[in-house]
Amino acid sequence: MKILTIAEAAQITGRSKRTIQLWIQKGELKPLSRYIDMTELLEVERKMTETRGYKGHKNKKGHANE
Repeated sequence: MKILTIAEAAQITGRSKRTIQLWIQKGELKPLSRYIDMTELLEVERKMTETRGYKGHKNKKGHANE
């Protein structure tokens, strides 16, 4: 199991730290103490993208984050 900080989770998904925190508050994502399981994160990201049609933020160079 790979565990991530909120900042790492935001970077991997292309979402803001605040979005990750909102997912935790809504119960969509369950943190392990102060960390997040990467497998669960990617599942929530997939679910949110499908239900909201969101493709992610662009990074500073204008490329979509993977």
